[in-house]
Amino acid sequence: MLLGLPPELVLKVLGSQLAIKDVVNVAQTCTTLRALILSNKSCICNTYDRHTIQLPFGRALEELSSALIFARAARSLVSISACMSPQPLEIRGHFFYPFSSPKFTWNNADPPSDFFTHSNILAFRCQATIFVLDIGELGVINSVTHFPLDIDSEYLVEYQLADDKRMLRVAATAFRRQDKRSVLHVREICISSRGFGETIHVYRVDLPDQRPTSVSIRDPYVAVVVNGSICLVLDWRTNRGVSFELMLSNYRQLDMLKTLIFDPRTSSMIIVDSWKGDAQSPGIYMSPIPHDMPILNDDMPSDVTGWPSCEVELQEYPCAHTPSRGFFVGEILTVGFRLILDSEWVLEVIFRLDSSETGDESRTELVRVWFDEPNWAQHSETMVFCPRDL
Repeated sequence: MLLGLPPELVLKVLGSQLAIKDVVNVAQTCTTLRALILSNKSCICNTYDRHTIQLPFGRALEELSSALIFARAARSLVSISACMSPQPLEIRGHFFYPFSSPKFTWNNADPPSDFFTHSNILAFRCQATIFVLDIGELGVINSVTHFPLDIDSEYLVEYQLADDKRMLRVAATAFRRQDKRSVLHVREICISSRGFGETIHVYRVDLPDQRPTSVSIRDPYVAVVVNGSICLVLDWRTNRGVSFELMLSNYRQLDMLKTLIFDPRTSSMIIVDSWKGDAQSPGIYMSPIPHDMPILNDDMPSDVTGWPSCEVELQEYPCAHTPSRGFFVGEILTVGFRLILDSEWVLEVIFRLDSSETGDESRTELVRVWFDEPNWAQHSETMVFCPRDL
């Protein structure tokens, strides 16, 4: 019936307060109607349940192209159907990788962790070794490369994929509890089909004898937070670096540093302070990356006070959605920077409130916040996690 009508009448019919599901179903009937719907955003914009579409950060529905609106509408429809189904979610597919093949060793006390995936590349830490796998069709392992870390240590691992997707950079700290010895490893590995596993750059430096609590990498910088209060920033390509402590204008020292990450858009760092057990709220701060860092000697002292140091200026993120009811007992989980529409980046963080904050021990409240430049616009949503529902 619709095929016999002129396009303007078809659009009028589709604009008569239908549901997203109705429009998507019509688009699947034939190529003619699909092309008409994909080229006219009003088909989706006029649906009565258009508010269920998950939009890119800071974008109104009318600002998107008709094709992108349809794609997000179809994706939202699938998500809603899955959430409303009484049946549990099903695994779409899985692969088993034999640990005997790449010479893995299994340890129940320290199973594989610190995973990174991109396309056909899988990287992870297996005890004191970093593995990088090239996985082919049907889960077949085409190639494996690996490199060791210091044994009998506690590890932190972070990855950075090069812009051309041909190199993987791995930063890892190893802290040995027995003698408080701490080491930083940085390795740049080729992950393209030609030259896979070739090591392009290797860097290793002894850190101050304190436990690292965070590591982050963005070429050519790597940042390590030790003991939750001292930051080390190093240029691993030139072997330069400094240490610094963070003080606010009221002379309060940030001593619950959760994360230090690099802003992919500017030469700045984002520092997250998770304040627990005090009326002082947590904070998110920005600081420029230190310049003119001195070269590090081969025999750097084990005491951080012997490292070159500098002062940094902090600018606090305005955060209207920071939980502030009474005493903040929880933490800030830093998801990191995410690339969204039009090559723009947003910073995503999650505030977690403990049961003592929500007043209900059976649930945990999460506040998810996105920050956008240049005016630090914010968008947030609250999620409630109830373990008893699992």
